[in-house]
Amino acid sequence: MVEAGDEVKGIYHLCGEDYTSRFGFAEEVIDLYLRHQHSRALAPLRLQRLIPVLSEQFPSVARRPKYSVISCEKIERTFGVRLPSWREQLAKAFNEMQPAARQ
Repeated sequence: MVEAGDEVKGIYHLCGEDYTSRFGFAEEVIDLYLRHQHSRALAPLRLQRLIPVLSEQFPSVARRPKYSVISCEKIERTFGVRLPSWREQLAKAFNEMQPAARQ
């Protein structure tokens, strides 16, 4: 933890407690939608299935590393900052965006 007078420098990543892939994020969004579809009178989801795609199958100009998880260990160790799970925050954002949830 940072003490008075400590020099703090460098790059710090700030992200949710756990990690996922773009596919995992999409799965969670769809799952939230389906769980609340009927209770909130949401339009039917016209998705038949979600298929994971390897980076090699998704052409991009940007070169991506095979495995690149952002670690928040440094910011937690230095400042004691720890964010909640991205899943919890996504569910909260989903609830806040739904007008029927507030009525």
